[in-house]
Amino acid sequence: MSKSDYLSLAGILSALCFSAALLLSFPAAAQNNECSMMCNGIDNQCYRSCAGSNDGLSPFGPAPGSGASRSSYGAIAISDSDKGALRWGKAYGYESRARAEAAAVRFCMAGGLPGCRVRLWFFNACAALVTTSDGNWWTDWRGSLAAARQVTLAECEQDAKGRCTVREAFCSL
Repeated sequence: MSKSDYLSLAGILSALCFSAALLLSFPAAAQNNECSMMCNGIDNQCYRSCAGSNDGLSPFGPAPGSGASRSSYGAIAISDSDKGALRWGKAYGYESRARAEAAAVRFCMAGGLPGCRVRLWFFNACAALVTTSDGNWWTDWRGSLAAARQVTLAECEQDAKGRCTVREAFCSL
């Protein structure tokens, strides 16, 4: 190959790298979130995490509850509230309770607030997280996504008098 062939190839590779970077950053830019890859030492897997998103910090994988049935654990970790600020992390599809809990805590800690602790773990079920604007939260699990949402929302509405928002609802089935 001649020098001009190498320069041409280098130009093509540069254009491809730029295009790939642009395409990979588009979902994050469209959501106006700061996203990065996060790897944990528990199961040596990497996940996309988005700080500042209301959808928590979710592991890559199939849509919750959409995959083949298998035994799996899920967990929700929630930070201590600071004047209404609340961060959480969720994990699902793990083969052990310990791994699901560890992943949820790590995703929560990536949100930057202190005091992330596991508030709920579940096995082959669905969970929901409901919050109010002043930082109160409710979480529960059930056998279906609809039931988890309904029960958790009802618990919040009974206590908070209707100021409730479902922030997460997902399955680990």
